[in-house]
Amino acid sequence: MKLFIALTASALLLSTAPARAADLVSVAGPLFGWTGIDGIAEGWSIASEGRFSIAAHLGNGNGGPPATGNTAYLTRGALPSMADIVASTSFTLPGDYDGMFTLFADVTLSPGDYWLILFSPGPPDSYANWAAANPATITVAPRHRFLGYAISIDGWATFRGPYNNEYAYGLVIGDVRERPRPF
Repeated sequence: MKLFIALTASALLLSTAPARAADLVSVAGPLFGWTGIDGIAEGWSIASEGRFSIAAHLGNGNGGPPATGNTAYLTRGALPSMADIVASTSFTLPGDYDGMFTLFADVTLSPGDYWLILFSPGPPDSYANWAAANPATITVAPRHRFLGYAISIDGWATFRGPYNNEYAYGLVIGDVRERPRPF
């Protein structure tokens, strides 16, 4: 019996995922549906400078072929705007992808309002989609805020919104801190 307990405890320790960095803003909830990513923005406000990861719940609606030619822009400001781009990255979604996709693994940001704006060339190159939750469960760490989502109405020149209601797109903003090294 002691051996069984020891083996069970060892198995639990080995299967436990390593501790994650703290999530400052998280948007989840029941899947309401998917929408093409082009011209959608979602925003948040951070209270202090730090290193952050940014991931979105994305899916490839084209099945097996990869979704290519997509770009993520990180902008700064009270509203989404391509006038103040802080960082950008091109990305490809693998075939049949459905899950949290890290767009920025380690970006340094100062206090302020930020927007993730996504671009896709659309079919046939990309069927990239962003998962929408309704009702969205929005979790925010103290001193941080979720600003809502916005949609471009004229090719990214302006955005409608922001909207902050029961509907939102899957997103996680994580705090990337150096972890203490084991002894």
